[in-house]
Amino acid sequence: MVDDMIKGPWVNRNKALALLFSFFCFWILPIGGAGAKSAPYYSIHGASYQTIERVERHIESLQEKGYEAVYERVEVPGQGNWYRIYIGRYDNKDAAQQAAENLKAGKLISGFRIRRVMLPAEMAITSSNKAVSPEGKLSDTSFPVIEPFPIPRKPTKARTENIAPRTDIQSDTAAQWSVAARQAGEGIAGQGRQPGSPPAVPVASSTGQNKTDLPARQEEESVLNVARSEFKAQRYDRALAMLQSILNQPSQPEKLRGQALRLAADCQYFLGLKGDSKFLLTAVDQYRTLLISYPDPAAGNDLVYYHLAKSSEKLSFLYESAGAWDRLISTYPNSEYLPEAMFKLGSLLSQTGKYNRAIERLLAYLKKNPTGEYAKAAHFLIGDCYHLLHKGEFAGQWYDEALKKWPFFHDIPAKTIMNMGNHYFTAGQFSSSLQIFSLYHNLFPADEFGKTSLFMMARNAEAMGQTAMALRLYSLFIEKYPQDSEAETCLLAIAALGVAKPGIKFPFQVLPIAAYQSPLNVFNSLLAKNPGGERVAALLLLKGDALVKQNLIREGFGAYQSLLSQFPRGKSSDEGRKKLKLQIRSLVNEGYEKGDYLAVADIYFQSQGKNLIPWDDFATAIKIGNSLLATGLYDEASEICGSLKKIYLDRERENVITLASAKIDIAKNRDDAAEEKLSVLLTVGGSKDQVLRNDIKITLADLYYYKKGLLAKANPLYAEVLLAGGEVQGAVYRNYGRSLQGAKVSDKAIVIYLKALKDYEQHPKRYPADILADIYGGLGDAYYDLKRYQEGIEAYRQALTHVGEGNADVRRWLTYMIGKGSAHLKDFVGAEKSFAQVKANAVGEFWPKVADYVLERSRP
Repeated sequence: MVDDMIKGPWVNRNKALALLFSFFCFWILPIGGAGAKSAPYYSIHGASYQTIERVERHIESLQEKGYEAVYERVEVPGQGNWYRIYIGRYDNKDAAQQAAENLKAGKLISGFRIRRVMLPAEMAITSSNKAVSPEGKLSDTSFPVIEPFPIPRKPTKARTENIAPRTDIQSDTAAQWSVAARQAGEGIAGQGRQPGSPPAVPVASSTGQNKTDLPARQEEESVLNVARSEFKAQRYDRALAMLQSILNQPSQPEKLRGQALRLAADCQYFLGLKGDSKFLLTAVDQYRTLLISYPDPAAGNDLVYYHLAKSSEKLSFLYESAGAWDRLISTYPNSEYLPEAMFKLGSLLSQTGKYNRAIERLLAYLKKNPTGEYAKAAHFLIGDCYHLLHKGEFAGQWYDEALKKWPFFHDIPAKTIMNMGNHYFTAGQFSSSLQIFSLYHNLFPADEFGKTSLFMMARNAEAMGQTAMALRLYSLFIEKYPQDSEAETCLLAIAALGVAKPGIKFPFQVLPIAAYQSPLNVFNSLLAKNPGGERVAALLLLKGDALVKQNLIREGFGAYQSLLSQFPRGKSSDEGRKKLKLQIRSLVNEGYEKGDYLAVADIYFQSQGKNLIPWDDFATAIKIGNSLLATGLYDEASEICGSLKKIYLDRERENVITLASAKIDIAKNRDDAAEEKLSVLLTVGGSKDQVLRNDIKITLADLYYYKKGLLAKANPLYAEVLLAGGEVQGAVYRNYGRSLQGAKVSDKAIVIYLKALKDYEQHPKRYPADILADIYGGLGDAYYDLKRYQEGIEAYRQALTHVGEGNADVRRWLTYMIGKGSAHLKDFVGAEKSFAQVKANAVGEFWPKVADYVLERSRP
């Protein structure tokens, strides 16, 4: 059924309809002769047949299950005798209803009505099962003897001749509509039935009526026949007026009234199709009344549901329309309207967002009607449903198959074509999407999707890398729709292409060429024009992209930061956060490689607390930690290590984190803790990564050399690092050389310094100026230790070339050492020249006195 569609503003109306369509509903009216006063009871009308044999078989099957059953014989005009089967006798309607539901659930009956039965007081029940008056005459109305219920028994011929009590409705509905169907096939007055018109309802018989009523009834029947003729001639207003005169009469036979009501409803329906919705509203109400008066299953009710569904859809009552189609399908599987009903129900389910249900219905339609009238539309609509369910693979299969069979769009709904184009765009099939939108725009340039199709053509061209075409299409949109909100979007797209694909030849006469050539101006202009809203977020994102594209990384970083500070949530913000993380990686790596640890620390503090730290990039995150350590921010560095340790549990990354933690311990003078961690890393927790092992050894060697003065432990570690090969920074050579000098093996220190200088020639980027100055200075010291003064002087002079003018103390020291060496070589002129430079820039008496002392001691 359609219970899952009962939502939204029409919920109350839908619930009522759902109940109407889901259950068999009947009016229960008291019956009985004049003066009836006896207590009534309720019985179940469970079936009607035209042959007594079928009646007997059904009653027998009921009695075999323990149910009491009898029948009533009635005469239906034009159809002869019909037999109604009644089951049981109940004190109240609810008990009868429950019993009927059980019978239906047990498949003993297919439908039912609850009838209220009353025995006239003046009647008596005889053993012959005939109702007899007190005078002993047989009554016109006969009643069965109903024994205590339930009592199983086999019917006999005499028993099955019993006649059941009269009930409220005077003729059998199923039989009545069967007559209607037959009359519809024969036509009215010998003429064929108009397509879409109702089957004729049987004319009321005068049987049983007073003779004085016959002229009036015949006149009404005559008016009804004339109304039918007017209806057939499509003069619905005239037919409706005639029918209304019949319906306004205070009383008529039920059959005559039913015929008039049915034909009036159809008049209202066809008048409503001409555009006046009030007729359709009336038709809907009258069709509902007919379905209550003539419950399913009944011949002709499929057409009632058909018209009810059409009327409701025309009135935009989509849920009511779907309910009518659903009832037609489930109750009348052989109806001529079934194919259309199956397709229409699928279409309505799609319109109301029930895409999975819609697919089921449309597949059922195609299974029965693979080449039917609606096969083409069903294929495309199934593709639509899968597209709207974001099941692109299935959508593509159905769209592809549909396009192979029906490559023309002339009878495909506009929305379906747009959905298909959007599917191919989403699937990355930009060429197919461009063709669809292009065809659509050429066919329907002025309809509701005309602008959208042109815009999507431009987007497809851009996605295909056809930049010139995209620029032209965006420009065409601005030219055709300058006041449209999407015109600004097109201008932004042109500016964005200026960022992403600069240098494309663009016709000068095209209006937005400046937007392409100077995109930042566009972004700034629109930001000034739009001080708030989601548009600003998109503009800031584009501005950040433009700045980064121009290699203005920090400026782009600032634009992304502004985006997130103003719009912490949203589509543009999510994209901006991703790009900001990329810029953070770039800036961190750039600053770290340059040794600009303060810049890295600044990036960290700008990103902190904003979910921007690239924890998913271990190398970048550890560089942030090391930079914080290098700038003296030990606590912040420890926090980085702690966070990484929770995220990365593998051995190698754990070793890296432990090394960083040991360096923090050294910086905070926790030397023993650092030594323990580093020693473990070289033994039990040893790393297989040679670069990492070298770093661990260098850190431990520096700890021994600088902090603990254990040169005997430091030197082997430095030697192992150099022996292992690979990329070695100049600081290792310097530290190793100094450690050897401290151990009084200056000759070996000289070897290390010379290796460093040779390595410098091959890898100059590993040696910043201060490291080179230290190496040359250390080499000079080693030469002096061995009294090789001339070589030492040359080394000091080389060191001076790598010391900046701003570092006066180091320059003064090196100059002093040159003078001292010259004095040892008895080059007093050179010594005095060097000492004069030392004195000239000296503050106080220290350096002049030291220079004079060395010079005096060196003279003979």
